[in-house]
Amino acid sequence: MSKRSGEFVTLRELIDAVGSDAARYFYAMTSYTVPMDFDVGLALKHSQDNPVYYVQYAHARIAGILREAGVVKEPASVPAGAGGTGAAASPGLPHAPSLDRLADEREAALIHTLAELPEVIAAAGLRREPQRLCAYAREVAEAFHLFYTHCRVLSDDSELSAARLALVEATQIVLRRVLGLLGVEAPERM
Repeated sequence: MSKRSGEFVTLRELIDAVGSDAARYFYAMTSYTVPMDFDVGLALKHSQDNPVYYVQYAHARIAGILREAGVVKEPASVPAGAGGTGAAASPGLPHAPSLDRLADEREAALIHTLAELPEVIAAAGLRREPQRLCAYAREVAEAFHLFYTHCRVLSDDSELSAARLALVEATQIVLRRVLGLLGVEAPERM
């Protein structure tokens, strides 16, 4: 855009070029206190460099893992304030897995990151800083990808697989909730 030459791009043109998810996410990830430089090239990339793609890809990858495991997901959404720390059976898992099997440091890091959700939502709302949600979504996606790279979710050890599936499903719920708060789609496939 150039004020001097009178050239500008409308929001509709931007959304048509990059899509509504990328436009919303990119606008939300920038504080209103700093000038914004919307990188259309980055918004169009299908790689981990594109923050919205990276987070959506983590959600879609989780959906794929759950499909492969045969976990049937309930389509009901999770209320924004709902939480829970117990090991109750999830809508997709047939029984409550033994979470004490989660001993890898990457599993612990992912669990700690997921546990920050209520504080992140509260801080983002109270301070009117939606960019906190974007940064948090990226942290969750990074912790998930690190976990996924080093910890085989589906294995011959059914108890460990069940515990890891519960962690994967919890991660999907968190990503879906954060993306939903941002008005961005949480795709099942990409």
